[in-house]
Amino acid sequence: MSTTDRLRQLQSLAEYAGNKMAKNPEVISLLLAFSLLFFSNQFGKNGGVIQSPKLPTPLFAVESPITDFHLGDLQAALEYIKQAETEVWMVMYYAHWDATSLETAQEYDRLSKAFRQVTFVAVNCWWPYGSCKSKVKPPRYPVIVGHVLGREGVQYTGIKRYDEMRAFIHRLRVPYSYIQTQQDILALRALEDTIVIAYFNFSATLSPRGLDSFHQAALSSLEKDPIQPTPFAVVTNVGLAMRLGLNQSKSLVLLRNFNYTIKFPLSERFKAANILSFVYGDSREQYTGWISPTGVKSTILATQIMSGPALVLFTNYREETGFHNNYYMLREVMLQYSRCRGNTTLLDEVISYIQQRRPPTPHTDGDSCVPPIPPPAEGSKPCCQSLASLDSFEVIRAKGNFCDICEQSSRSLYSHSPDYCSVTAGKSCHSLWPLFGSQVLGVPNSCNHLNNFYNPYSVCQLCCSRENTPHIPADNMDNIYMHTAGHGVTSSAVVLNRECIYCDSKSGRHPENYGHKYSSEELPDAPCRESYSDGQVEVLNEFMGLLCRANRSVNFFAVRKEYFSILAERLGVDEKIAQGVQDIAVIIDEQNEEYIFHPLDEDITEHSLRTFILNFTNGELRRNLTSANPTPRPADSCKTSSQTGCIVEVTADTFRDIVLDDSKDVLLLYYAHWCGACKRIAHMYLTLAQLFETSPDILIARINGDQNDVPWEFVPVSYPTIIMYPARHKENSIIYPRDQPITITHLVKFMIQHSS
Repeated sequence: MSTTDRLRQLQSLAEYAGNKMAKNPEVISLLLAFSLLFFSNQFGKNGGVIQSPKLPTPLFAVESPITDFHLGDLQAALEYIKQAETEVWMVMYYAHWDATSLETAQEYDRLSKAFRQVTFVAVNCWWPYGSCKSKVKPPRYPVIVGHVLGREGVQYTGIKRYDEMRAFIHRLRVPYSYIQTQQDILALRALEDTIVIAYFNFSATLSPRGLDSFHQAALSSLEKDPIQPTPFAVVTNVGLAMRLGLNQSKSLVLLRNFNYTIKFPLSERFKAANILSFVYGDSREQYTGWISPTGVKSTILATQIMSGPALVLFTNYREETGFHNNYYMLREVMLQYSRCRGNTTLLDEVISYIQQRRPPTPHTDGDSCVPPIPPPAEGSKPCCQSLASLDSFEVIRAKGNFCDICEQSSRSLYSHSPDYCSVTAGKSCHSLWPLFGSQVLGVPNSCNHLNNFYNPYSVCQLCCSRENTPHIPADNMDNIYMHTAGHGVTSSAVVLNRECIYCDSKSGRHPENYGHKYSSEELPDAPCRESYSDGQVEVLNEFMGLLCRANRSVNFFAVRKEYFSILAERLGVDEKIAQGVQDIAVIIDEQNEEYIFHPLDEDITEHSLRTFILNFTNGELRRNLTSANPTPRPADSCKTSSQTGCIVEVTADTFRDIVLDDSKDVLLLYYAHWCGACKRIAHMYLTLAQLFETSPDILIARINGDQNDVPWEFVPVSYPTIIMYPARHKENSIIYPRDQPITITHLVKFMIQHSS
């Protein structure tokens, strides 16, 4: 049938439909539907007028390191990955029209240029004619999955930005660390409140039974904790393993800062899924965590905040800066707050460990401190730790004795970033100093390999020489020492140019690492971090272990300010402050419908956070109220306005001064801009204002309840709501009857009946 014949057929059908409509109008809908079906069926066949969809263009440029399968050929992508012969590869499943995919593509492209030994692939998984759409079926776009040779894929669930995905790749390559000493365990405890430690017997093979399952469990944990994953570690020191209760190969324990250690049941099969269920079950403790919005509608934020009052710190976070991130200031404060439960000695060691690695706090002019030097740049291997013997005899006889502990490492043991050196972090070889510190004094100008402990990823070497003594203040010469946390070892050595110099030779304790309360005079000198006034000592004493004494406990969370400053803006923070460099702290008490900000004009420090939480616990803080700018008709304008009828616009800031003015009867209308009923009564409310404009003791006002937070006792249950606040008896406020129509007559009667 030709196209002309089809059109004639449609014309006949239309004439027939017209005749039938005259007699039976109800059949018009049925005939119209039939006509559309006929037309689409005839013209949709081969040779019709409908064109094939346009082929999508590649999302990534040809010169990009990313191989883009823009037609969704999943099988071709898999074949390409096999031929690449890399140990790690990343796959991004995208939709070429999706805005989030387009935005993520820029970060993904930048990432591919930073990792030349990682294969990067992108697949258009939306294109309906490609195999990816039918096989992968992603719930949303984009989806990024990391793969390690011989392991299951791990979906990246974190923030899709370069720095975050970069850290994810480092963790993919090194999902767990090797530990040898108690100091190493302490370093992990400082990161998280729950850590996973396993022991395997490497004497017979480098791949003992169970190690593959442990490796896969560590990889899979990255999906659950994209920002701050639970640390996984393998202990290589047999004696330390025995002390942890790891008495046989293929055994695992969960170490918790605030509770007893839990051992993986021997009756359970040592498989990745079982290990993961054990780690992330009810036994896992996490008292500081990240709030990370998913970008889609969910109840994650409500679930975390609704569990009780929450201190939320909006702060930036950079993986490579380690403990210098203010997230660890929050952890330090949390540990002090919770010091009443668990092993207080252990908690003191963890607190002290964090304090030693935090940057110095500004003090008075009389205080001084050697600031930490940032971690070495990427690729600077080996990394070395310089130590100087300050033994008085050696200084006089040989002009000093200096040693470098250098580590040649294939990777960083304690950071997922390759540009962070474990030695400069005070770990690994550094912790060996107490074992040989006294022996090197007489062995200058020599190098020795350190084989005290086994580590499959690094080799340590000690090199000593006699040099001129560095410049150290004379009054500190006899008061410098090095303290190894967890061992209580004191040595006549100082870590040069790495951390603050310790200023007390009699005690290894920090001011907040004590078993009883000190006065400011008794308080031991601290590393050059923080000066304690009498008031600060008092706050510190009251704050320690406050959790067990408070009527309501506070939870601790952090938010990535560089990505989610909009959350602070929605709480009422000015846009410039929310997007600036300053951290923001707020206590959110969702159950009592209040939130209270740490003073925005003050720097956030450990002491200020302690004071902030104490004041909240003692009920000495007022909630922050959002207040809109008074737009039409502020109170003063009604006095000078020549227009008849004036409605005073009330805000949260002016509520008490205007509504609770004891000399006036105030009729207040609560409204919202989206409220249709409010708009319908607006003209009547204005007429009411015109009727009472000559009454000096009566005020007609309104407030936008959607833009102004008023004290809870003045919050209405619905809009519109009209309340009369009589003069001299504000506590006897009267609500306009909800079952009574709002008319001029009823409003006037209500005013006359309840005014003073």
